[in-house]
Amino acid sequence: MYDIRRLNIKGCELLTLSACETAVSAEVSKGWYIGPANAFLINRVRSVVASLWEVDDQSTSYLMQSFYKNLQQHPKVEALRMAMQEVSQMPGYMHPFFWAGFVLYGDWQ
Repeated sequence: MYDIRRLNIKGCELLTLSACETAVSAEVSKGWYIGPANAFLINRVRSVVASLWEVDDQSTSYLMQSFYKNLQQHPKVEALRMAMQEVSQMPGYMHPFFWAGFVLYGDWQ
């Protein structure tokens, strides 16, 4: 978290953390929870996409490709929803484990 705080990323519109459990926070001090997604939001990144659990590499690759393609014409929240829907319709990836692990924090537009 210290390294994140030191980054000069003010004004960053969107940061995507597609690794496992990047939205999961840990208690660093009694009552103070922080994780990678929180740390970037505190560092003034407007939006962060992060994962809630250990994600599958292949389905995450499909999801991120679709997400960034959709971002060209849609707000962030809609682009992520559309990507999730697309992956959920792919053979072998219908279970929410493969596509529902990502959340959008911060500015949704």
